[in-house]
Amino acid sequence: MAKKRVKKTMPQLMKSDNAIIKDLRDQQWLYNPRVFAQVSGDFSTMHQRVLLGVLDHLQDRIIKSADAHKPGEQLWLPLFAEEEMNTNLEFEIDAKDLGVTPGHYPELVNALEDLLTLRMGYLRKIETKSGTKTEYTFANLFSRITMVTNESTGLRTGKIRIKMDKENVNDFLSMDKGYTDHVAKIGQMAKKQRTPRIYIYLSTFRESGRKEVDYPQFCEFLGIDDQSYLLTHDGAKPQDNPFHKYSKVKSLILEPSRLEMDQLSKDSKIDFSFTYEPLRKDGRLKGNPSHIEFTLVPGPLGIERAWRKQRHNQEQSLITSLTTKYTDLKPYEMVELLKEVQDEWFEDFKDYAYDGVERAVEKKQPDHVAEYIVTLLSTWIKDKQLEDERKRIEQEKQYNLFTEQELQPEPEPLEPGVKAELWQQLVNEHQGSIKPVLERTEYLGLYNGAFYIFPTADDLKTLDTSPDYEVFSEKCRVALGLSKIRPAIIRKLK
Repeated sequence: MAKKRVKKTMPQLMKSDNAIIKDLRDQQWLYNPRVFAQVSGDFSTMHQRVLLGVLDHLQDRIIKSADAHKPGEQLWLPLFAEEEMNTNLEFEIDAKDLGVTPGHYPELVNALEDLLTLRMGYLRKIETKSGTKTEYTFANLFSRITMVTNESTGLRTGKIRIKMDKENVNDFLSMDKGYTDHVAKIGQMAKKQRTPRIYIYLSTFRESGRKEVDYPQFCEFLGIDDQSYLLTHDGAKPQDNPFHKYSKVKSLILEPSRLEMDQLSKDSKIDFSFTYEPLRKDGRLKGNPSHIEFTLVPGPLGIERAWRKQRHNQEQSLITSLTTKYTDLKPYEMVELLKEVQDEWFEDFKDYAYDGVERAVEKKQPDHVAEYIVTLLSTWIKDKQLEDERKRIEQEKQYNLFTEQELQPEPEPLEPGVKAELWQQLVNEHQGSIKPVLERTEYLGLYNGAFYIFPTADDLKTLDTSPDYEVFSEKCRVALGLSKIRPAIIRKLK
């Protein structure tokens, strides 16, 4: 007996040709270790483009670690194994892949020089007498990073040559806290300096959709905390830091980035925006908060992407269930069938695949079960496609009828005797079988742009049954300059 399942309805948001679906397919996504996503530092937009370029170069390593990790395990494979530590990591990236044109090469060169000495930190757990706490550990990510010049011309080639210590790479891009994913080109799309950092940081909380963040640690993440300011400004005081007060952080960072992310999300450039609320858990009503509560607000791209992930997971569950129960059924056969299943009837397909197929197999007891199941599911899909096609044709008919009705002008009053000479001329020139009927039919005038006549009942019957009437009507339509959907002659029974 088939087990009754609770049907979960998924949102039917878009059809496969929807523009948002296209954005989703065109968009490149980066897998980003959570540790690297939360690296601290006061990075310019150019710094961030370079860091994202490095992340892009290391995607194969990150994906390999993610694929090797099993649910429930605490340990993750490092990006570089112990036996690889005897050499440095050296590679090149292209400035054009970062969205940097030759006119901005000087700015890029300055950013590369900064990255060698810029204060950068990654979160790690530290054991203290009072217990375990999480804090930033600071180190240099890059051993060397320069822009290559042409030896003969001295011009910059656009190639960026990078050298990194693999141990530092393993620390900064540790997979121990898992990973997130985000739009790859956020560094090129955003205009506000901190928007990419906040977007990537908040993407690590996408699953929960809400997170209370320690405010001092958040400032440290952005590199705007008092300590970072004092380390880079000799003789300064904490009050000199332009971001010493929360009100400045809100007006200069949080609000501008939120508004920019709102627009990017609305335009389906990124998958979410956010709202935020300062929390003061020590009873104070004013001053810097102890925490900020962030709430993620999914946009059209995020909603559609979540649906795609949900469908993918449910497809995998369905394939596993059927191929486990019917061992001759091949996973690739199910994958090919599922490609034909439209979003609008995916839930119905699942119900049939889980329950209807089982009942059919129990009743039929076929010799070749897998072949029989594939035939059942293929037939179900074809029937749905035919049903959709019938609906499409009917909707098209209804639309055309509606359009014709919309094009019909409002009825106009009778214009007695208007165009009488034109009518008489057309009757005189006509040589068809209905000419005697037309000659004795009374002409009333012009009504709603058409000839208005007053035939007897017998003459009306003659006109309705004579093919010659269609020929004459067409001549009248042309003479009056009417469209094909407009009648050229209107009859009123005498």
